Amino acid sequence: MCPPAGRSSPRPPTWRWNSSGWWPRPTSRDAAGSSPSRSNQPLPTRGNSWAAAPPTCGSGSCRRGTGTRRGSSSRRSGGCSTATTPPPNSSQTNAPTAIRRPSRKAPSGRGPRRCTYRCCGEASDMFDITAPLPTSPLLLEASAGTGKTWTIAALTARFIAETETSIDEFLLITFSNKAAQELRSRVFERLASMERALGAFQASGQPPLTDEVAVLLSDAEPDEVERRRQRLRRALESFDSALICTTHVFCQNMLKELGVLGDWDLGDVIISDPLPLIDECATDVYVARYQDVAEPTLDPRRARTIAREACQSALPVVSQLDDDKEFCEQVRRRFADRKRTLGLVTFDDLTLRLRDVLESPTTGDWAVAALRDRFAVVLADEFQDTDPLQWRIIHRAFVRHDRVTVLIGDPKQSIYGFRSADLMSYLDAARSTSKLSLPKNHRSDGAVVDGVQELFGNLPLGDPSITVVDVESTHGTRLTMGAVPARILLRRGTSETLNHPPHEAIAHDMVRLAQRLLGQARISGDDGTDRALSPTDIAVLVRNRARGREVVTALQQSGIPAVFHGQDSVLSGPAARDWSKLLAAMLSPTRSAIVMAAATDLLGFPLEALIHGDDESVTASLLVHRLARAQDSGGIPEVMAVLAAETGLDARILAQPDGERTLTDLHHVAELLGTAPVTDMFGLHDWLGRAMDGAVVDGSDARLASDAPAVRVTTMHSAKGLQFGVVLLPEVSDLVAQGRKPFPVVLDGVRHLHVGPPLDWRDPTRKSFERQQREEELRLLYVALTRAKYMAIAWHVTGKRSQSGALTALLARDRSTTQLADRYAKVPAVSPFNPMLVNVTDLGDDPPPPLSAPPASSLPLVVAEMERVVDQTWRRTSYSGLTAGLHELAHAALPDEPDEMEVWQPRPDEALSVPSPMTGLPAGAAFGTLVHAALEEVDWSPGRLTESAIRVVDGLAPRFGMPAGEASILASALVAVCTTPLGALMDGVSLSEVPLDHRLPELDFDLPMAERGIAATVGDLARLMQQHLDPGDPLADYPRHLVSSPAAGGVLRGFLTGSIDAVLLSPSGRHVVVDYKTNRLPTGPGEDLTVGHYQSAAMSRAMILAHYPLQALLYCVALHRFLGWRLPGYDPDTHLGGAGYLFVRGMAGADAPEAAGMPCGVFTWYPPTALVLAASELIGGVR
Repeated sequence: MCPPAGRSSPRPPTWRWNSSGWWPRPTSRDAAGSSPSRSNQPLPTRGNSWAAAPPTCGSGSCRRGTGTRRGSSSRRSGGCSTATTPPPNSSQTNAPTAIRRPSRKAPSGRGPRRCTYRCCGEASDMFDITAPLPTSPLLLEASAGTGKTWTIAALTARFIAETETSIDEFLLITFSNKAAQELRSRVFERLASMERALGAFQASGQPPLTDEVAVLLSDAEPDEVERRRQRLRRALESFDSALICTTHVFCQNMLKELGVLGDWDLGDVIISDPLPLIDECATDVYVARYQDVAEPTLDPRRARTIAREACQSALPVVSQLDDDKEFCEQVRRRFADRKRTLGLVTFDDLTLRLRDVLESPTTGDWAVAALRDRFAVVLADEFQDTDPLQWRIIHRAFVRHDRVTVLIGDPKQSIYGFRSADLMSYLDAARSTSKLSLPKNHRSDGAVVDGVQELFGNLPLGDPSITVVDVESTHGTRLTMGAVPARILLRRGTSETLNHPPHEAIAHDMVRLAQRLLGQARISGDDGTDRALSPTDIAVLVRNRARGREVVTALQQSGIPAVFHGQDSVLSGPAARDWSKLLAAMLSPTRSAIVMAAATDLLGFPLEALIHGDDESVTASLLVHRLARAQDSGGIPEVMAVLAAETGLDARILAQPDGERTLTDLHHVAELLGTAPVTDMFGLHDWLGRAMDGAVVDGSDARLASDAPAVRVTTMHSAKGLQFGVVLLPEVSDLVAQGRKPFPVVLDGVRHLHVGPPLDWRDPTRKSFERQQREEELRLLYVALTRAKYMAIAWHVTGKRSQSGALTALLARDRSTTQLADRYAKVPAVSPFNPMLVNVTDLGDDPPPPLSAPPASSLPLVVAEMERVVDQTWRRTSYSGLTAGLHELAHAALPDEPDEMEVWQPRPDEALSVPSPMTGLPAGAAFGTLVHAALEEVDWSPGRLTESAIRVVDGLAPRFGMPAGEASILASALVAVCTTPLGALMDGVSLSEVPLDHRLPELDFDLPMAERGIAATVGDLARLMQQHLDPGDPLADYPRHLVSSPAAGGVLRGFLTGSIDAVLLSPSGRHVVVDYKTNRLPTGPGEDLTVGHYQSAAMSRAMILAHYPLQALLYCVALHRFLGWRLPGYDPDTHLGGAGYLFVRGMAGADAPEAAGMPCGVFTWYPPTALVLAASELIGGVR
């Protein structure tokens, strides 16, 4: 418990620790004097922020200064078991506590734990979330289940609330994209919950009861509480500006932000899968080296393997054979040259480039200063998985300069050595920072925590400083099954005494035990509920996918439902191929494409009927057309709805053999398409093709076997970061033998990549490698055991393959030392563990009993019926979706820009006969995409415009297949576009004259529709435009055109998404929407395209036919809402400008002619402010 509050009063003062001691803080109701608010106290310096000692806990058995080593057996008894002593000179009479820590109960089989106050000797290294915030680098050493992500989120909330640090000054980095997404979600939820807690405290005056961070933040003067709440609210409003990402994304962003200091070319393309290019380079080098050699020392298969590993690692290469080393170095050089020539960058290149920038003798100090100014607080999760380059970046930019940097990791879970994760980087960080430990396990029951501690004891897991430390569980015993108190079970046998091979015997025993668990075990919830153990509570962790599938088969044959949760990608299976065929037919409905799509499982037409029956072909063609319309209106969910309604998709697939597998895969691919970063038909088809090639995989494509309750089988590496009720470990006996794949090894304190053939047993390198491998195996065993919440069961069979295994090392070692057992040490017949903590029993290898239920795959399957009514009008749509089907090309690749418009106009005056700067350039969607990309990347500044245009276009042209001659024309045309005056819209200035801080490119938006009332329709918007547009408005005819179109019935409910090409701030202070259009307007017979074809009347007609006025109005509404949220004192009459549609083919440069008040190529529209406000209300649901 914390020290108690002061004397009894209507609202007693609370005691808080600062660097000067314990201080009471009277509240506003106290008559006594006041002490400084916590937020007004100076932040502690590095010497005293965490080590300053509060008063002792008052325990008579406190062993302060005894020097007892953590984790030793002497710790299991004695220690402090009290927790309440008043602050010095205070009275204990009627002294209620303001904040209480939970009492520390001794777990079963253990003595009372010591308190975590800093009075108790080495216990002073425990982290306390309510202690003063750090002001210098700090390493938080976690253990499994101690809440790394929770701690990061809590620290972020405290820094936001208690300091003036804004959310965009935070850097939160982690190991994977999936982890980054979870971290972003958790931090946002934490900020929101703290803001709500402070609001509730202000309203009721009652402090929070359960959340210690909320208690801390509410423990201040009323004005300070309000300031903290406002800081949290501002952080929530600006949360999109927070950089919460992987290290690679951080490196990419920093290289871009550093500008000329960063080694980044705007034309560079990041490739997520470099293996095809590596294979190509390896083949070239191999042929060049060995084409005249009769018997090469390096066979082609191994050459490709070691080349892949060498090119994806920055470690120096080592091998017994000079030929291997020279080959790898040659491939590395060729790979680097090819990337440079093609403008390609891998994720590892991003780290290397930023490292080089920060360590550059000429620009390094400037770059480091820029990063320090950019980020005030750095929080790094999963730090045990970092590699040397990543650590050097963090150290050079932040740690070395005493920036607030909190590194959180668990070295006992460092199991990714094969991915270049380097435990030595973690140890180096531990030497460079202060270090504290997270004290509580929030995942596992106390018996599991104690059993893991008993199993590992004080054994080093890669370094003497890395041991399984004692932590406190916040849970009691939640699983009941028999009278055995231990929740770590070892099932042991010998290969000589078993009737079956070890793997088969273990499988038999595991199945029997799983049957017993499902029949007898019960789970008591923290809320008092009681239930039987479910198959979903059990996980079996194996070494590889092949073994995992064998386990699934064994469980299913015994009547236990089981699925393998591996990394097999659903995108590599037939479901993805079926979706690709369907999207191709929807995009280009030729007869062959429709036949191929119709024969897929999605549509289910018999192939023979399609080939010989015209009626079936027509039916399939009409269905594909309806599916295309459905995709335009409601996306992939609408396509699935049509398939279900018209083809009976679910029932039809479930009637097939292995139908559940097929249906799950089809729905999984549909879900991936629904969350793809593109929505148009062309984009979806292209995205799926690249995803099937492995170019856009992020882990969300991992194959799902079924949604039904089942035992989960997965690999031990994949299970890291997950938790399960009961964990079964049938494969921890054996050490994985050294294979032919390259592996990292430490030589003379330096990590190398060994690419040679398998090492001889006498080679010292092999001994070093085997020691490192055993240590990583021990860490992998720790990870596997600590996934369990209620119980973990492992199997060990003594034999040849297990003699070097991790579990053997634990069973055979001398527990009075910290050394691993010798490789050939014998396992004692008597268990060395306390049976109250680790229960060792003999395994039985008799086959499991006959099936008690039919296998899951043979159960009758029926289609579930949904009874609730689904709002079919709710959708995520865009301008393109609202107007789908209205253009001449219904399924164009770029639906907002039809290639040609049937717009006839008079022959332009001779004065306007300046040829279009883009004469000779192609039309079409690909060209439009190229122009948009170039205008986004080109530096418009007058002094750099021409050079930048040439460089950007030269970088982009090869990706779009544009010849060099056309690229030169396009670069010159873009210069003309950027120097054309924009007329009254921008007070006469051109794009090149708009300062960098007055332009915002690619403003993406997602606007909720009908969130406040009744949904409107597109026709309602058209009638609104009729009411507000003057007869003289250049687009006055458009509302009549829209209200009579098929789009008028479209319902505005759900989310409206889009991206504005650019928002510009005019010299007069008005914000303007800008959109680029590459439309080629028609000319007369025999005429060349001139700028005169882009006069105001022609552009008005083109705008109306393409429904661009609707797009312009929606963009103005989005800009209006954005400015209302972000611009202080926003007044739409003052700050909201018009919309400029730049028809780039008609923009001739600084001397561009002007007609009817508009420069040629620059269409200007000023929607009335009242129209924009009314449209915003209508879209929001206010009628």
